[in-house]
Amino acid sequence: MERPRTRNTLVRAALAAALIMPLSLSGSCMPGHSITREIIPSESAGTAMTPNGAALVRSIYCDITAAPVDGDMWARLRSSGSFAWKPPPCAGRRVPPVTAFLVVVKSTINAPLTLKGARLICGGSDRGTLTAERLARMLRSPAYAGIDVRGLLSPRRIIREVGEAGSIDLDHDIIELKLDFVPPRDAVMQVIAFDKIPAEARAITLRLTIGALGTERTLDIEFTRREYRAGHGEPGRAAAWEKTGYGK
Repeated sequence: MERPRTRNTLVRAALAAALIMPLSLSGSCMPGHSITREIIPSESAGTAMTPNGAALVRSIYCDITAAPVDGDMWARLRSSGSFAWKPPPCAGRRVPPVTAFLVVVKSTINAPLTLKGARLICGGSDRGTLTAERLARMLRSPAYAGIDVRGLLSPRRIIREVGEAGSIDLDHDIIELKLDFVPPRDAVMQVIAFDKIPAEARAITLRLTIGALGTERTLDIEFTRREYRAGHGEPGRAAAWEKTGYGK
């Protein structure tokens, strides 16, 4: 006759199940099963790609580079005194839930020019930029502690010749821009943020309006949002979806 299970036997069985379950679940989270999502420039007759992966467009007024702000760039911004305060020791480092671009406008004329507006077009929607007030409300969580929202969205004058946003030293190459225009033959960088794009969006257009010499010109910078499964054991790619912050 089968002996009934004792209390100790039931406890041991429960502990064994608790140990086995995380192992079985972790298999689906291994690097070979992760999803990589990123936004990259769509090269065309009007849009080129720089060596660092930013989009480049040229006009009669200026040259513009635009790069999506991914997790690595967010980390750089949060480490710079121009864009962040010193966060408390327990503060998180989560990627803000927005779609943002780091834009560099380099004047090529002997006259002031202005960035009059920016819009993001994707998936049939047309959205304007986030104001500092709205972005501050979105980043109230302690996970975003230390981000200086007004500083983040303020234009900065670049005081050293640089090729694009990725090569800028955020602590030494930029200063506060006290003018409301880009000085002649000068360069300015600015973070432009929008509501997070929908997960299904693929084609993305960053539309910038530039004013100079009494006229306005609209420049479209095309991007593509792609996603794919990272290969098993591919270094640095296992959690790339966490780095970008898009589509999570």
